[in-house]
Amino acid sequence: MIKKPKVLIVDDDVDVQNTIGDILLPDDDDSDDLQDLKSSLFGNESEEIKEEVVYDISYASQGLEAIGKVMEAKEKGEHFALAFMDVRMPPGIDGIMTAQKLWEIDPDIEIVLCSAYSDYTWDQVVLKLGVTDKLIILKKPFVPEEINQLALSLTKKWTIVNNLEEAVRERTIELEKANQSKNDFLAKMSHEIRTPMNAIMGFGDILQSAIKEDKYKEYLRAIAQSGRSLLRLINDILDISKIEAGQIDLKYGPIAIPKFFQECKGLFADRCDKKGLKFNLVIQDNFPGPLLLDELRLLQITLNILGNALKFTNQGSITLKAMFQKAKISGQFIDFSFSITDTGTGIAQSSIYKIFDKFFQVKERATQSMGGTGLGLSITKDLIELMKGDIRVLSEEGKGTTFTVTFPNVEVTGSDFELQANEISPESYVFKNSKIVIIEDIEYNATLLRAYLEGYDLQLFFAKDGEAGLDLIKEHKPDLILTDIKMPLKDGINVINELKSNKKTNNIPIIITTAMAMHGEIEKLKTVCSSFLSKPISKLDIIETLALHLPSEIAEKTSEGKSVPSNNWKLTEKQIERMPELCTILKEDISKRIKKASKTQIIQDFIELASEIKSLGVEYNNKDLYDFAEVFFVSARNFDLKAVKKSIGELPDQIKKIEKIIKK
Repeated sequence: MIKKPKVLIVDDDVDVQNTIGDILLPDDDDSDDLQDLKSSLFGNESEEIKEEVVYDISYASQGLEAIGKVMEAKEKGEHFALAFMDVRMPPGIDGIMTAQKLWEIDPDIEIVLCSAYSDYTWDQVVLKLGVTDKLIILKKPFVPEEINQLALSLTKKWTIVNNLEEAVRERTIELEKANQSKNDFLAKMSHEIRTPMNAIMGFGDILQSAIKEDKYKEYLRAIAQSGRSLLRLINDILDISKIEAGQIDLKYGPIAIPKFFQECKGLFADRCDKKGLKFNLVIQDNFPGPLLLDELRLLQITLNILGNALKFTNQGSITLKAMFQKAKISGQFIDFSFSITDTGTGIAQSSIYKIFDKFFQVKERATQSMGGTGLGLSITKDLIELMKGDIRVLSEEGKGTTFTVTFPNVEVTGSDFELQANEISPESYVFKNSKIVIIEDIEYNATLLRAYLEGYDLQLFFAKDGEAGLDLIKEHKPDLILTDIKMPLKDGINVINELKSNKKTNNIPIIITTAMAMHGEIEKLKTVCSSFLSKPISKLDIIETLALHLPSEIAEKTSEGKSVPSNNWKLTEKQIERMPELCTILKEDISKRIKKASKTQIIQDFIELASEIKSLGVEYNNKDLYDFAEVFFVSARNFDLKAVKKSIGELPDQIKKIEKIIKK
């Protein structure tokens, strides 16, 4: 609530104080003496001001008294807006010195210097007080309208300036409320859609391997494609919200660009064939790599532009071209760019500058009933700029379009070997008789999890609400708990809080499965669990996550159903050549992170490190390292810090073994 402005009248003559105060707060009962004084001060012009503005007026007879009142008001948070200040106020300090002191206390106060004498020239005033917009000189005799108008204008000015921060704060609160309402709606929408999509896509995935007839397989592929389209729409809307809130975190890692774009081509090959389009992939010779980029976001950018090209191209071709130039800065950096050219409908010049706007669709293109929301290119541009790149477009109606994306000064992270993808299937994992309590209130989601986990050496116990889940945990003492968040009777957060507060259960790994997808919600959930899975969940998602927390190994099933190691641990010549890379990873990245984890003693960090070293053992075909990591993993999984410390102490010996392989 904005208060009425405070005005201070400073003059050694009490009658003058009252007269100015009377003008600002008119009183019909003025005495004859006061009327005479008004005439001497203001001359014959004493026309009444009919519109009354209410001020909170205070008076002071000397400069020091005025300074005290301004200081007291500031301490109370009730600042003066305006001071009418006489220049001569014997025997104390004059109005000029008083004004200097007032501005030291409260720099925002407006001051009107009042005088019947030529005490100072304007140049002298400026010399003492400086050039400022907070000072006006008013000479006697005054006109009442002058006093009224100065008071009105200067207090209005002060109010606008000094209440701007409050107005901004109020507006910010309004915007935050509106943004929160939007986020609440998006979160609810995402949750309600992702929950049934989890079952649709999950059971579709299971049926793909169970059904043999081509006709029904084609139906399942249509279901899967429609499900992915719906999820892309949800993710597009959520991405817009995250980008606007600055909540997208980039995760940089090495990418072999030729292989990356070859995989992108593979994703579009069938769709191009069906439309009779040729897909050209052109990679500049001697392309360096791997490059340090966010693979997920680069994939999102590439697929958005390729999808756009495919949508609006009915004949001809789509060409994806990757290029590079050596960056001018020192070190191993390049300027990386790629272009996507189509021979489609093209874009009118009048529409090119709008195509990156949210929800914008070119009318000529939209009439083709191609679908879409107009979000893809907007998100693409935002992601590119987030990664410090830029995107340009050239197009001609009827002849096609070229999008060019450039990322300057991209780091080349290692030698020019082709990165190997981890192609371990869910069926390759073998678990060792572990017990899992699953708390899931939606029947078809529980059925899906049961289907995903059948065939593994796992004992599963299901509960439909948090209360029943706690009873099962108490009864079976599981090795791992998998819980949803939104459930009847007792939700997942309450279940987790109870488990964490109980010494008997506070060390059991907890995996949260939820359809929540907003950044803030996810970050909060990650702080209370061992792992987090966002629905819809694939079989590989759940198996790989379980393998982080339960004793497991990677193996293959023989025709007789026996589990055998999936690796032929005999090293090839090419694998031996890669051993220096493994040594570097272990010496630099892994050792550094182990040192950090040893200081914090966070068991989850040890579990993740052990799992990562296991993966390195598989990738580099090193059985000793894999066996070491398995012992390390089980020790961390069992919260045996003494055994964890022993494993950490043995890592240098593992590195020495690898170095011996290199020397041989």
